[in-house]
Amino acid sequence: PIIGLTSSSLNDTYLVILVDPNAGKPEFIHWFQTNFTLSASEITIASLSFHPLLSTTPPLAPYVKPQPPPGTGFHRYIELLFSQPANFSIPANYTHFFSSGLSSRSSFNVTSFARDAGLSKPVAANYFLTENSTAGENQTAATGTGSASRTATGGSGQGEILLPSLH
Repeated sequence: PIIGLTSSSLNDTYLVILVDPNAGKPEFIHWFQTNFTLSASEITIASLSFHPLLSTTPPLAPYVKPQPPPGTGFHRYIELLFSQPANFSIPANYTHFFSSGLSSRSSFNVTSFARDAGLSKPVAANYFLTENSTAGENQTAATGTGSASRTATGGSGQGEILLPSLH
């Protein structure tokens, strides 16, 4: 996915979490990656200019595309961008979420994680909705909608926007 901010400090380091809170357990982790920094270069996509967030650190939970099971209705997918503390590490009671296999990503609670990891409120957030409206499990038609916006709970009020992922 490509994510970025329209404005922010180019000196900050960020981490990104993408979760599906409609996966049947508190949340399912679709993506977790640390050590993002803003590119000094600005790019434009669909008439919107922004600074991409870049990381050369392998993700702790590699990106898994949204694919809700048929017949489960719309699923919300929430992308959260946190400022990453200089001494950031995964709390010991959360390391099992990042072991191999997708089943380890279930039952994640991003609110508890943020508290236990010492993260402040999100700098920015984005969400989108996706529904798998197919009847057969081997079909992959999905519809969705989304929004890019500043978070209601955090941010510095200076126009930080987490742009929609380009899936």
